[in-house]
Amino acid sequence: MMNKDKVIELLKTVSYPGFSRDIVSFGMVRDVKIEDDSISVILEIKTQNEDKKENVINKVNELLQNTNVFQKITVSIEKDSNQQPKSQSPQSSEGQPPQPLGGVKHVLAVASGKGGVGKSTVAANIALSLKNMGHKVGLLDLDIYGPSLPIILGIDEQPDLTQERKLIPLEHM
Repeated sequence: MMNKDKVIELLKTVSYPGFSRDIVSFGMVRDVKIEDDSISVILEIKTQNEDKKENVINKVNELLQNTNVFQKITVSIEKDSNQQPKSQSPQSSEGQPPQPLGGVKHVLAVASGKGGVGKSTVAANIALSLKNMGHKVGLLDLDIYGPSLPIILGIDEQPDLTQERKLIPLEHM
């Protein structure tokens, strides 16, 4: 007997086009409904590339047909109801765009989906270059496995805490 958990395990063998990761780990499988010999798989694929969407649908259809369990197979793509039109931006109650950091004009983020690729090194070099150009710079390391910026910048002191248990930023250079 095929149940939802077994179908999801099967769907883990369907990789997203151009990637080695599967559609389940990417969070693209929204729902699986099984009723007698019918199955419905609802996917959420956010790409605008229709060929990739069709490719995934075809792979899922083929996989489910090869199980020889289901007589009726429906694979569909759900529209993301949380997406805002691109022309709109979030507004505060006063009608102004929200200010995430008071007094900060620009925020530059360095990110990657992979570890060990040099994000901290790049971030430190950008920050030092901007400082050398006369700009005020703040650098924040949000690595949950341990910040590496103190090592890169040669900082060996620990930040102090306020009475509200907030970190007091270290000033260096």
